Amino acid sequence: MVVFVIVFGVFPAQFVAVVKTLPIPVFPLTSPTSPTPTGTLPAIEVFVTTDNQPSATQVTQVRVPLQQPLFICVRSPKDATVHFSVRITLPNGQTMPFGGDFTTDPTGQPVCLGAWTDFPNTPGVYRIDVLVGSTIVGSTVVTAIT
Repeated sequence: MVVFVIVFGVFPAQFVAVVKTLPIPVFPLTSPTSPTPTGTLPAIEVFVTTDNQPSATQVTQVRVPLQQPLFICVRSPKDATVHFSVRITLPNGQTMPFGGDFTTDPTGQPVCLGAWTDFPNTPGVYRIDVLVGSTIVGSTVVTAIT
């Protein structure tokens, strides 16, 4: 973007000299808000259990209020080490992060990411997304009923 300034009037020579030396950027200055992944990303399986073991029974429906915590688990393909984050979408559309940054097990074994202890006592569909940057690479839903 080029900016032209037309000035009518008399300015001291020093002011004109300073204005002439100011750099005007040709391109807008931007910074990325999140890293953009490159290449093909592996799909990550996401599931929920009622125990801190990936081999525990997977659940897709729960009764609220919960009597025990839920655990979010993931599995990536063998030989794929993926760094990711988890986002939960509540029934009202609000989103919240789960934990921090995670990494899959490169052997392809499932991993529990931790307990979902602040599960709201609201019926509805809860969506759990696994993201690499801003790209969803895995997702599951849990339906809460009364």
